[in-house]
Parts: sequence; structure tokens; C-alpha cells
Amino acid sequence: ATRLADGSLSIIIADVVGHGITAALATGVLKSGYTLFLEKSGGKPGEIMSMLNRHFCTTLSHVYATCYCARIAADGRGVVFAKGGHHHPLFWKGGRGEFESVKLSGTGIGIMPDSAYTEIEFPIGPGDRLLFFTDGVIEQHGPDGSMYSEERLRDLLEALIGSGERDVLDVIMRDLMRHAGVTHLEDDITMLYLEF
Repeated sequence: ATRLADGSLSIIIADVVGHGITAALATGVLKSGYTLFLEKSGGKPGEIMSMLNRHFCTTLSHVYATCYCARIAADGRGVVFAKGGHHHPLFWKGGRGEFESVKLSGTGIGIMPDSAYTEIEFPIGPGDRLLFFTDGVIEQHGPDGSMYSEERLRDLLEALIGSGERDVLDVIMRDLMRHAGVTHLEDDITMLYLEF
């Protein structure tokens, strides 16, 4: 997350396909590209994604990533999303007491150099929450072969919001480890949780 000159907050979450040196290099390319294009794009999520995609396609070949970009207005009353093959964040609407359905398409980064990334905007109100996550969370298998799943993550987040839990990410991590039944997870995981 990066604060822009106008006071808005830019957020990006990405997951490079694969592991090892190539994935580490690709992550570096994404991170440096994001830093490079953030001000040039005016912080617009769709523009950032388009620039990152072209940069990724030019710099690397046969390496792909999923990516999600958001911009939260300086007054905290609105959010703009752009998707690049990544899971939508879980978006809890405090005023309604339910999750907002985010419908937005967008191709993964590094697949087609001319991909366009559309944006969608939502208002934000008191009590709203956003949970960004990578697929390493929801695709973690348990000993019985079952995946953790987005549904389980959603149900747990709703319960934690309802109970007023303050350490939301810690509780999710403990639940994920219980499900996995191991001390080592199958994939890298990243989560970012915002409360309004």
C-alpha cells in the first residue's frame, strides 16, 4: 500500500505463477514496475495494471502473474478496483451487514501485451472491511484433500466481524494452519485487511 500525493491510498496484491529464482525475479519486476508507474498513471488502478502488463510482457517471457489493484479515496469514502486474473477481495458492507458482490474481469499479467483493464468504483461507509488475499490461502489442502476455500474464508470473516474480533488476520492464519494440519503451507500466502 502506498499513499499518493493527493492523499489517496494505492493498494496492489500480486501472485507470480511458479516458484524459485524466476518467480523471485518476476516479483521484483512487478514491484519495481508498480513503483515506477504509480505516479505516471495518476494512481488509476486500470492504468497501473495496463502499464505493469506491458512492462511484464516486454521484460519477461513465459512468466505470468495474477494481480489486483485498488485505490481508496483520500477521504476514505470510495474505492476503485482493477483486476488482472486475481481473486476479488472480500468486501464487507457494514451498513448492510453483508458482502458486496464485485463483478469485474481482467486478464492475468504477462499473457497479452495489449490487455485492457477496466475499473469499477464503490462507495465506502463506516464499518466496511476489505480483505485482499492470494490463492495460497483458499487453495491450501487439508490432510483429507479438501481445499480451505473462499467460502470458508468468507464465513470465518463474517463471524469475526460479527464477534468484534480485533486480530482478524491472526485468527484466519490459525484456522488455515488447523485446516492444513501441517506447519508448512503449500504456497506463499499474502493477506491485507482494511477496516473503515
